[in-house]
Amino acid sequence: MTNVEIGTRAWYGDARLQLPLPDGWDVTVHRPQLGPPLDDEQIREIFAGEPGRRLAAIAQHSRRPLVLVDDLTRPTPASRVLPHVVDIVGRGGEVPVTILVAGGSHAPPTPAGMARKLGPLPAGCRVAVHDFRGPAVSVGTTSFGTPVLVNPAVAETDLLIGVGGIYPHSSAGFGGGSKIVLGAMAERSLVRLHYGRRGTRGGYDLDSEFRRDLDEAAVLARLAASVSLLVDDRRQPVRVLVGPVVDYYADAVGWAREAFRAPPPGAADVVISNAYPMDVSLTFMGSKGIAPLRRAKPGASRVVVAGCPEGVGHHGLFPLVDRQRFHRQRHILRLLRGRRRELGGIAMRRVVRTARGRGSAVAEAPPNPVALFVPEPFDGDLPAAVLGMRLHRTWKSVLAQIAEEQGREDLLAAVYACAPIQVIEPA
Repeated sequence: MTNVEIGTRAWYGDARLQLPLPDGWDVTVHRPQLGPPLDDEQIREIFAGEPGRRLAAIAQHSRRPLVLVDDLTRPTPASRVLPHVVDIVGRGGEVPVTILVAGGSHAPPTPAGMARKLGPLPAGCRVAVHDFRGPAVSVGTTSFGTPVLVNPAVAETDLLIGVGGIYPHSSAGFGGGSKIVLGAMAERSLVRLHYGRRGTRGGYDLDSEFRRDLDEAAVLARLAASVSLLVDDRRQPVRVLVGPVVDYYADAVGWAREAFRAPPPGAADVVISNAYPMDVSLTFMGSKGIAPLRRAKPGASRVVVAGCPEGVGHHGLFPLVDRQRFHRQRHILRLLRGRRRELGGIAMRRVVRTARGRGSAVAEAPPNPVALFVPEPFDGDLPAAVLGMRLHRTWKSVLAQIAEEQGREDLLAAVYACAPIQVIEPA
């Protein structure tokens, strides 16, 4: 056997896992080739240098600073930078700082989860969690017609700072930058953004209606600056960028597109996608960790590895399995409304046909079901089959499924060591 080492269980141990692959396989492992991660002293020097001085200048007159932070569905090691951010915007403890966990429509983190994300914080910090169905305040409407309804803390602050990571995103092209504001919006705004605007549809382009609408929303919310991290396949920071988003974001995305580029699987008979470092739950494994599998050739065996330490997980707009009654009908209605705004006079019959077609494509199982491998320790209950996937508790049973599907031993295999942060497009 040939062993391939990958990460698993983001935020819950960040363990290393050995995948033994048969000697008869011709295996290619795709992982980003990056330099050593930043240590604490290097991060301190970033904030002590010009980026930190610029942030201090932005914050010098603030009395009610608010820091938005992404949640555990993203691998951003916020605890590595938050002490520096809080010290600067709070002017060494002179001004109290509020931290808002901006998870959009995701399930709220537990107190233990927040501790993992935020780490030890200076005395006087207030921590809150956004509720996308809770109270909201309007801060305006974008030129695209999207109402920007935000958490009251965002409307009340006199200094808004974001802390997040730059990762591929199916609608926005990449996360990070202005996208952190989306995490503090109300349901009505989230629905209008996701259903009423054309995004990248799985590409990596920043020039989309979704991104332009989102950038306008961030301006209305008065996002003054952002701290953006890029992490490696061990969830360690390799770059930390500080300042107004317009100053660095496009260049940072350009760097990420090259540094994390990986080719599509091509002729591979077996495609293995590791959902780490976004494998915290089944829901976000399904939305972030299977991009290489969508490029697999017909008849290929497809495998996704995910620790799922939080079990099924939850997404308020796009739930995977815990769907409320009439969810599908609401989803189609939102598609109809959004597409009518987008395309104007298009015939409703054609839109309905499109919506139904998308729904049936999701429901139909592919010729070979995806093998979902959840390694031990196994924390919560997961459905035995979901969205054309077959749950496996042992790697041996995964290999048995592949052997049954392929019927031979001389296989080409492509392994994506950290699929959610890899940019899978032709060179």
